[in-house]
Amino acid sequence: MKQFWHDNKLKFLAVIFICFIISSPILAENLIKNGEFEQGLVNNIPKYWGEEYYNSYIEKDRNGHVIKIENKESQMSLGAQTISIDWKKVSKITLSAWIKTQDVILGVEDWNRANIQVLFFDEKEEQVGGWPSLGPWTGTFDWKYVAKNFIVPKGAVKAKIVFGLYNCKGTVYFDDIKLESFKEQKDTDPYNLLENGGFEVWEKWAYGGSEDWAIVNDDVKIGHGALKINNPTPVWSFASQSLSLDGRKIKKIKLSGYIKAKDIIPGAKEWQLARVNIEIKDGKGKRIDGWPVLEAFSGTFGWKYVEKEFDVPQDARRVDVFAGLLECKGTAWFDGLRLVAFDYSGNMVKPSGIYVTDTKDWYEFNLPQGKSGKTSVDVSFLLDPPAGKHGFLKVKNGHFYFDDGTRARFWGTNIYAPSTFPEKNEAESMAERLAKSGCNLVRIHHIDAFWSNPNIFDPKYDDTQHLNADSLDKLDYLIYQLKKRGIYIFMDLLVDREFKKGDNVVDWQNVERGAKITGFFNKRIIDLQKKYATQLLTHKNPYTGLRYIDDSSIVSAKLVNEAMLFYLGTQFNVSKYYLDELDGLFNEWLVKKYGNRGKLDKAWTDKYGRKDLSVDEDIKKRNVKRADIPLYYQRSGSEKSEPSRLADTLKFYEYLQVKYFKDMDSFLKKLGLRVPVSGSNHWVNLYPDVKTNAALDYIDRHRYWDHPQFGYGTSVVFENLSMLRNPVDALPNNFAAYNVENKPFVASEWNCCFPNEYRVEGPLVMAAYANFQDWDGVLQFSFNHAGWVAPMEDNFDISAWPNVWSQWPAAAMLFHRGDVSVAREYFNYPVSNAELYKPLHEDTPIANDPYLPYVLKTMINFDGKAKIPSKNYISKYHDEQKKTVSSDTGELKLNYGDGIFTINTEKTQAAVGFMKEKTITLKNLTIKSDNEFCSIAYSVLDDRQKVLLTAAARIENKNQKYNESKTQLASVGDSPVLVEGVSAKIILKNTPRKIIALDINGNEIKSIPINGKEFSIKASDNAFFYELTF
Repeated sequence: MKQFWHDNKLKFLAVIFICFIISSPILAENLIKNGEFEQGLVNNIPKYWGEEYYNSYIEKDRNGHVIKIENKESQMSLGAQTISIDWKKVSKITLSAWIKTQDVILGVEDWNRANIQVLFFDEKEEQVGGWPSLGPWTGTFDWKYVAKNFIVPKGAVKAKIVFGLYNCKGTVYFDDIKLESFKEQKDTDPYNLLENGGFEVWEKWAYGGSEDWAIVNDDVKIGHGALKINNPTPVWSFASQSLSLDGRKIKKIKLSGYIKAKDIIPGAKEWQLARVNIEIKDGKGKRIDGWPVLEAFSGTFGWKYVEKEFDVPQDARRVDVFAGLLECKGTAWFDGLRLVAFDYSGNMVKPSGIYVTDTKDWYEFNLPQGKSGKTSVDVSFLLDPPAGKHGFLKVKNGHFYFDDGTRARFWGTNIYAPSTFPEKNEAESMAERLAKSGCNLVRIHHIDAFWSNPNIFDPKYDDTQHLNADSLDKLDYLIYQLKKRGIYIFMDLLVDREFKKGDNVVDWQNVERGAKITGFFNKRIIDLQKKYATQLLTHKNPYTGLRYIDDSSIVSAKLVNEAMLFYLGTQFNVSKYYLDELDGLFNEWLVKKYGNRGKLDKAWTDKYGRKDLSVDEDIKKRNVKRADIPLYYQRSGSEKSEPSRLADTLKFYEYLQVKYFKDMDSFLKKLGLRVPVSGSNHWVNLYPDVKTNAALDYIDRHRYWDHPQFGYGTSVVFENLSMLRNPVDALPNNFAAYNVENKPFVASEWNCCFPNEYRVEGPLVMAAYANFQDWDGVLQFSFNHAGWVAPMEDNFDISAWPNVWSQWPAAAMLFHRGDVSVAREYFNYPVSNAELYKPLHEDTPIANDPYLPYVLKTMINFDGKAKIPSKNYISKYHDEQKKTVSSDTGELKLNYGDGIFTINTEKTQAAVGFMKEKTITLKNLTIKSDNEFCSIAYSVLDDRQKVLLTAAARIENKNQKYNESKTQLASVGDSPVLVEGVSAKIILKNTPRKIIALDINGNEIKSIPINGKEFSIKASDNAFFYELTF
């Protein structure tokens, strides 16, 4: 029985099915029969609550009868009742119960506890809406009342209430179980810009942080609910809401509300407190004037009213409101939050409501799920199957090559668990779909993740040292199918593993997920990494007949995902046991470096006699402290300056990371691994971390455009900006700044994320600049499904975005064929020790010029060598007045003023961006588009008699709605996906004989009329592609 309350909780942290405790507003009758357990037994089972005995007893308690469930051994002992429900009539329900536990012991999996759930099913008997629950619980506690509201998912026709002990031992009691529909009470304040500021239900807010949070019904200040957040460890835990705020019209805002606190302990910094604050942002999403605070608080106190006015800068376009705990421990409550705005005459301003895109001329994307044959959009000819035929991958002259001397470059994606364990027919479809779109590398990701059901570990064991045979078989078959089609494999080793009791890891419950700090230095955790790597890589795939380690289609291994010790300044919940161990290692390192306290004191004293070593610190006593290493955005300017302590702390972390990387690399190579190994791939780019990664075979980095803020899913905040008008922060610039000389460079995760409207711009921009910079691998994250799914809810799933997926054939041809030339000139920047061992500054552009990667090839080195072209050379290609920057090859041009990017090569010509009322002239065509924003690409196919024209614009879910500032979704909408067709006049250099409109699979829709060298594509064509025959 697959009842896993954690199932994919990372992905769905912020989705609308997250539950919340409330008192029911306006309730209907109880939909459950015999929820009070007063109607007796049938075959020793409470009436209406099941047909098979589940260790249940009826006992007297609470002035009546209650049900008791007792497990002496771990097993599933569950009562259940199914009722009919109509999602069209009942949008929300309240599930409530009284519960008591006695000695409930956690089972093998995290969900093995006492619980009560409400599960929804559609007409096909398929479960919808995840695993909503009131719990789970362990331990012992007396009777308590719990109640949570749930949104009834679309399509639900049945609700099943399940309660009991989920594969665990102990005793649990239930009484007075109720399931009721309710009607919301509307907010009657016409001037409150915040929606649901009273937290009556959980809607309109985004949330990220501690999992111990809820809308509570006990001791609220006003109305029926309040937000409660408990931080058992000092993490960032906030609810947030994004609102439109036009500084040209609004002069002041006033924020008010009620707060309550219990046992809030300040964090390591004086500003790490519970708080209500705002961030005011300009039209490009840049924060203005820091983090203005309504109230920051700690300690314990009852409900307190707070209020404050804030001036609004004229360049303000948005305000984000936050309520929560900033990296401190304790519990905070929030209620009655109110934000009002005043215009320049002092009048209060009413909120403007929601934004709805005009989609009346868009079409529904209703594609059959079946396969298509060979078509012009099938670019599998770019691949060279089977993968591995050229031998093992290796590094030579700063790039990847196979044993036979063939240069290797990779255009690919990530598949992450549980999608890494598909059924055989799904594996075949996934591999076929990827191959046809030009993918030649798949990164196998998150297979160790604790939240994935299944993952790679066998759930029968109370450890993570036994592999799941069924998961392995499914992974084996997926790899086999990918290999057959010429798609190589990139294998991750440590991603999101959580240890269990049987792993014999000290304080295993508090080891940070994925061991992203402790995994660098703790021997037991490193030994477990080695054991897992051995188990996985020496496993024999029955479908290929090869062990992974002997299969040349597996081209790389990654040691640890998105980890670095230099990020420790942002991690406030690392186990004290391991911090103490790290302190001990630091002091041992200092002893080896300096020998005694006197030499250390001298080294840590500057020329003015200022000392970093305090009088009570002595390396013989092993009590010298490591420096705090906050990132730039965390620093307030009031931090104590200890440059020598800081430099040695950074050097110590560098030493530990390099030691770990080289130890693991040596172990893997001795094991028999013959392919390149990389260390990690953090999204925060810091020079000392990049230097440590350069100790291994290649550099790998991660970066996203408009990554969701404050969680994942649909209830998130986003900027909704285009890269093309923001080149300083755009992906090409950020990746190019950390390419290390003589090391292959891979971007193993990148994406332009949902719900951003402009994400169609990503593939062509990344493919073009990857060629220009001569990178070795580019992997768009992620690909989750064999077929199309709707509505769109995942922030990263390119397999569900037809407009983005349509770009892949053109981008893959450009990338694999090398249509865009490598830069003529390069800039090699020497990173000095002064830059390496100073206060951290993330994402530093090369030479502080973020436009360099758009002009020439960029790289860094740590050897002191420099190759710096003249300013005159660079200024030839960057016109700051016109806001244009061109590649020194003349093939790429970014007009960041208008937001238009063009590619102009022999085989690929393209224009992406805000093209309405613009005329774009390229080698073989001129484009005049009626769309505000779109992408049009002209790709010469290999026979040169045919051209594939790709045209794509925006997509949305049906009934998708935004807030006024278009930075949060007011409603994610429904299926199907709606597609904005492209309307444009195309003037060709040569006259075509025939033009056919094609669907997403390349199937013919209709012929397009030709007028000499001109033709028009129309939104009504319902086409992503046009096949031109000359």
